[in-house]
Amino acid sequence: MNNAKPRSRFARLFPGWLLLFTLGHFSHHLLTALAVPLMPFIRDNFHLDYARAGLLLSVFSITYGLSQLPSGWLADRLGTRVLMAIGICGVGLAGLLISFSSGYVMLLVLLGFMGLVGGGYHPSALPKDFMYAKSPFDFIVKGEGERALADICKGKTPKDKHPHLIQG
Repeated sequence: MNNAKPRSRFARLFPGWLLLFTLGHFSHHLLTALAVPLMPFIRDNFHLDYARAGLLLSVFSITYGLSQLPSGWLADRLGTRVLMAIGICGVGLAGLLISFSSGYVMLLVLLGFMGLVGGGYHPSALPKDFMYAKSPFDFIVKGEGERALADICKGKTPKDKHPHLIQG
């Protein structure tokens, strides 16, 4: 006898983890992108010239970019979900602390911290934890991404090498 309640259409289309993942992804992007449009207000509040304001954005961008390099290795060691949680929670914590920053150096350090913890999110966001069978991205996850990219650059279509990618 099945006592389970039937799931609504919305629950079938959008499971709880998908909604949580979407909100986490949205908040990650919102917090990491917010510094640029707020820079005129930050410049006025902290009495910064353009060079010091640019340094704020550069510190974030450089740490964000460099921290993505070891993220694949870390995802293999810690697990992709752990690294994604560190990325989302770390960016959230850094964003909260940035709102309380009272000086330029503190803001500089916190933006660097945000870039450091946020850089692990995207490289670990696509792995097999969120893949489905016969996904167009499954060959990338299996380590064939470089070959697929080389084929695209040579003008070959994905169906030549990966016939399972074409759904018909």
